[in-house]
Amino acid sequence: MRKILTWIISLIVIISNFGLTNALAAETGEMSIHPYEWDGENEITQYWYIYNLDKGDSHQDKVVVENTGNKTISVKIYPVDGLTTSDGAFALENEDEEKNDIGAWVTLSKNELTLEPKQSEIVDFTISIPSDTTPGEHIGGIIMENKEIMEGEQINVKTRVGVRIYETVPGEVVKKVNIESITTKSVFSSIWSIFYDHSFTYNLANEGNVQITPTINTNINSPLFGEVNNTSQTLNGSIFPGKTIAFDYKPDSKLYFGPYTLTVTVNLEGQAPMQKSYTLWSIPWKLCAIIVIIVLGLLSFIYLGEHKPSNPPEKPKKVTKKPSKPKTKITTKKANQKTKSTTKKPRLKKK
Repeated sequence: MRKILTWIISLIVIISNFGLTNALAAETGEMSIHPYEWDGENEITQYWYIYNLDKGDSHQDKVVVENTGNKTISVKIYPVDGLTTSDGAFALENEDEEKNDIGAWVTLSKNELTLEPKQSEIVDFTISIPSDTTPGEHIGGIIMENKEIMEGEQINVKTRVGVRIYETVPGEVVKKVNIESITTKSVFSSIWSIFYDHSFTYNLANEGNVQITPTINTNINSPLFGEVNNTSQTLNGSIFPGKTIAFDYKPDSKLYFGPYTLTVTVNLEGQAPMQKSYTLWSIPWKLCAIIVIIVLGLLSFIYLGEHKPSNPPEKPKKVTKKPSKPKTKITTKKANQKTKSTTKKPRLKKK
């Protein structure tokens, strides 16, 4: 986790030092790196290297590294490839990233230095263009990194500054962009939400050999609701050759129900538009569940109403049966009476 956070902080430092509006040498409060000399015409070459070397050419140059702080520092110096951030800004790769471009073409005379406060040193380097490289623009840079890592409780901070290198290999200019990997994500904004919040992600890949600044139009249509959303934007920065940028797009309107088609159109100056579509089915299951429950309740109510009996059945009368006397008693009594009558003494006649 610390390693990841270290690289995040490092990348933030690099991006802040390479903003397109920053016309100063890349520096922090403790160190600086910049070209040794400039061409006398293009002022930007005071801060960046701009080359137009052909295939198979080599060029000798120098870079100045300086300790601008008040304590001695030990630094590493190394070349890297460039990259394009999600908003089109220029940035430089990490040291351990694979090098296929400028990072592989630059060789430094020194890779480590110890600098006293306010001390600067000139480092020679050579840039060699492979004979089999593709024509067009190539980006990268040279990084100066403080070997001391500031450790904190949660994160480690690594400080890096760098100088850009732009190389344009002569040849036919090719502008080509491709729209890749359109995907969607559907979530409920809260547990009480009935309808999904949809968002889309797609990649734009520069498959040409020069940097491009495309204009992107996104349109969402539904056969049930017509045009739902239509937006247009121009990338603030650029997409460099061989680089890919991921775009996130969230419609302003809800996609309630049914099929929706997202159409992404990319326009480049002097090129035919590039277009790609993606169809999404929006099914709000919460709403469907509520409708099913209501329909089942209505059907149950109707069924019970139709099958309710017209006259309720009469309750059976309760019959109470009197207990009869035991026959043995009656028989015994009669027998006794009979015995009594037969045993009665006869009256005697008086004389």
